[in-house]
Amino acid sequence: MSFPLVLLVEESESRRSAIAAQIEAARFSCLPVGDPAAAAAAALVSPQVVAVSLLGGAPAPRELLRSWRNEAGRAALPLLAIVPAGADGLADAALSEGADDILEWPTGIPRLAARLRALAGRTLLKRETNDFVRVLGGILRGVESREIYRVDHSLRVAGLAIEMGRLVGLPPGEMERLRQAATLYDIGTVSIPDRILLKETEFSREELALVRSHPVVGFEMIRGIRSLEPLGPFVLRHHERIDGSGYPYGVSGLDIPLSVQVLAISDAYDALVSSRPHRPSRQHADATRIIAEEAREGAWDPQLVALLEKAVPASEVPASVPRDA
Repeated sequence: MSFPLVLLVEESESRRSAIAAQIEAARFSCLPVGDPAAAAAAALVSPQVVAVSLLGGAPAPRELLRSWRNEAGRAALPLLAIVPAGADGLADAALSEGADDILEWPTGIPRLAARLRALAGRTLLKRETNDFVRVLGGILRGVESREIYRVDHSLRVAGLAIEMGRLVGLPPGEMERLRQAATLYDIGTVSIPDRILLKETEFSREELALVRSHPVVGFEMIRGIRSLEPLGPFVLRHHERIDGSGYPYGVSGLDIPLSVQVLAISDAYDALVSSRPHRPSRQHADATRIIAEEAREGAWDPQLVALLEKAVPASEVPASVPRDA
């Protein structure tokens, strides 16, 4: 029987051995390393928890906490900071610098086991979420492949949304939700029949109502799946607009989270520069002009729209829609 793996970072060999023994007594496997720089490869060994000891007072472990979320491969791994008993100031600093939890040392095995179980459970939940996202994203790409006009639409939107999120300065946790949501936000389109998806003329009122129901359909598909609940707002509201002119519910303003607005703008841009059965694609300049006009009319946040030009590198503009010289 294998136990969950804890990556332990502690520079002192004697303390490293003592803490590792306690971790193993708590029925966890332990991979102890002495150099904080070695933890950079943590994602390669897939630990459930990374424990960073601050008992020695050296600056390198603190820097590890501060830089941890900057790498996508490590961002999902929870950090446990081990601090001296009674060092409240150091504990607060560790939490502000990126630790997910604090453990005072020395401690008893039951308390250590409880902290590790809680953090390991968080890791399992994140991995379950990633598994669901991959499955649903694969289904969505399968649907997109049926319609030549939408091949890789969700992948392009994901790339643009992530770049816009970076420019906006979304915090790491929200960036991770945006990355996951951008993979499956349009999953509700699986409910739209091909005769409508591939229609070359304008939609009838009934057909348009069916198309506009896909955010609700997608939301119902993931509702009740605990690990996917944080992605619900992206699925349900990626066609809403801040002036209330969107669908399915016409919500507005702060009811549309900033990260959802980022995804919505990215989706709208890619829809404009991509061909559709009933209309040709637009050039990059035309698409950004249209979205800027919609922002002036109130549909979009002008500050977000201003970042769109920076977020669309020339290499990612589809070849069929060249930039103007």
